Amino acid sequence: MRVACFTHYVALYGANRSLLELLKGLKAQGVEARVFAPSDGPLTETVRSLGIQATTYPYAWWVAGVDDRTRRWHRLKTTVSAARRLASAVAHDDVDLIYTNSYVTPIGHWVSRFSGVPHAWHFREYSYVDWGFIDDWPRILIRKLIDAAQGRIANSAAVKRHMLATRRCSRPIEVIYNGVMQVVDFDRLRHDASMGQRAISQRGRFAIVGLLHSVKNQAAAIRAMAIVVRRYPKAKLFVVGASDRVMEPIPSAYRQLVGSLGLQENVEFTGFLADPHEIYRQIDALLMCSTNEAWGRVTCEAMASCKPVIGLRAGGTAELIQDGVNGVLYEGDHESLAQRMIEMLDNPLHARELGENAWRIARQNYSTERHSAQMYDVFLRCIERSSNKGEESRRPL
Repeated sequence: MRVACFTHYVALYGANRSLLELLKGLKAQGVEARVFAPSDGPLTETVRSLGIQATTYPYAWWVAGVDDRTRRWHRLKTTVSAARRLASAVAHDDVDLIYTNSYVTPIGHWVSRFSGVPHAWHFREYSYVDWGFIDDWPRILIRKLIDAAQGRIANSAAVKRHMLATRRCSRPIEVIYNGVMQVVDFDRLRHDASMGQRAISQRGRFAIVGLLHSVKNQAAAIRAMAIVVRRYPKAKLFVVGASDRVMEPIPSAYRQLVGSLGLQENVEFTGFLADPHEIYRQIDALLMCSTNEAWGRVTCEAMASCKPVIGLRAGGTAELIQDGVNGVLYEGDHESLAQRMIEMLDNPLHARELGENAWRIARQNYSTERHSAQMYDVFLRCIERSSNKGEESRRPL
């Protein structure tokens, strides 16, 4: 099987890290993949290091911020023009399937339309409620393009419900959870954790990992720490990630908040880390405070490191965390979060049990092998549907 994979950006955040794991899993099954991206960057460099071809060609999204909606015709023209050229590349490679890695770009639809190659579309975000993006076009037009795909995948039941409820799609959507690593890596992390296993210290170390953005709600974690340190003065919070602004990777608003709460000794900004497992090894629990998390890759990564997660009961987080089994859920504001953090520090043996359960559940459900096998099955069915449709269209009247 040959698959042309289209991504919408080149940074190594959640969607592209999941794409990389998928590529590894598909390669192990003999799939020949080629990745298309709108520009060069960390993703294309990593793809090439895996021995997979990566091609860049400028194409656009079909969502934008409020201030950028006037350029929707330009985005459409750019994408359709790119699709005509890329369809030739797909035909030349004798590609069996086109795969789009995100809702926010329709490039895969147009390449599929111009090449006649079946299309599988993967939805990984809410678009508006998480990132504030507004669709360029009316829902009826969006639905027509999405329904035309031979396969539709959501990375969580929450995203599936959103796509159907907002009438962006009227055809079936399959829920397939992402893979975060291979089984052998799960086992390695379990071994590492057992070698250095300890009860939660009286200091208490937490982390919140992700793009520094209001939708990730790092502010709630910082405010919660102001309450936690009253009981555990040496507790520490690692804020892992950077903003998407080159000139200000750590937003001044976060530094000001830390200063106003007197937490300079308790909060550390690490910046972006290519390998967040460096932090997972140091912490006692991960915090997931996003109000609209579509799935939660870092949640599963922490679970793979035998770390419990304290998460807001919302979106995909509520699907990943079984309250009191492999982590804990909280509702409300930072005060509720702080209470859960303190409870975990007060009960170190229970916290360790949560971490053990988290690893077991993550290994069973979020491995690269499981994810790629499920995706491969979807791809085969997409190709079969397209083939059957073609045969029907060729039958004599």
